[in-house]
Amino acid sequence: MKKLLLFVLILSTKIISAQVANQPGNLELCDDNNDGVECFDFTFLIPQILGSQNPSDYTVTFHATQFDADSDFNPLPIPYCSSSTAETIFVRLEDNASGGAMFDTTSFDILLNPLPVVTLPEDSIRCVDATGMLLNPFDIGTDFGPGYSYFWTLPGGSNASSPFVTVNIPGNYTVTVTDQNNSSNCSYSDSVTFTEEPLPCALSVEEVTTSTIVMYPNPVQNELILKMEANTQVERLEMYSVNGKLIHQQNVISGNDEVSIDVRNFTAGFYILKIQTKEKGTLTKRFIIE
Repeated sequence: MKKLLLFVLILSTKIISAQVANQPGNLELCDDNNDGVECFDFTFLIPQILGSQNPSDYTVTFHATQFDADSDFNPLPIPYCSSSTAETIFVRLEDNASGGAMFDTTSFDILLNPLPVVTLPEDSIRCVDATGMLLNPFDIGTDFGPGYSYFWTLPGGSNASSPFVTVNIPGNYTVTVTDQNNSSNCSYSDSVTFTEEPLPCALSVEEVTTSTIVMYPNPVQNELILKMEANTQVERLEMYSVNGKLIHQQNVISGNDEVSIDVRNFTAGFYILKIQTKEKGTLTKRFIIE
């Protein structure tokens, strides 16, 4: 009698442990929209969970807690959208023939990785010399630290792999940054175009007192005044930083022989004023805000 009971117990144990929920690898996605939410498709993991077991004999469900997996409660929808950077998902592998009595569980993690967002300057106009080189070269880019790679496409088709590049000629600069610290290899790209303006340009020396337009005071603290001769009509003013970024613009009413610009809200430094006239085209002046 004891031998019979032992045989039944052993047989029962083997049947109950027949199904095995193999632990799958973790799932990683990039936060493509940078909104903190991505949707995961767990169906790709089912072959890993089943292993060599016949898919038609088992049902695989996914749950938010171990209790739900054990109790067969609240199966997660597929795809499952998560707003967590890291979350554990619990798996239930159930033998279809057992009516829910025979099952096994395992778990895996889902990881949401941020994009390495690099922001380049806005498109702008840059002053170049007679050889086509920028008069004021400068660096652009961002260093994200260890584990990140950089791929730059530079004017003329050349490439670079450093966090920063020097802008010394006009053209398009494009960079793709890739985070290689995880298996998802999240990447982000940005580009900027610098348009050339040959000499004489915004940075060329110009004697304003000999022009048909007189600009004063220079340096200025509060209000910059432009006084025009009778035969000069100013139509539009554009104010640029020394790096070529447009920071102020205004139209001028026809017939005015004097125009003012309130500069009290601008940071002290060098600035460039482009003056569009009806008779003489575009003139360029430099001034200093104190």
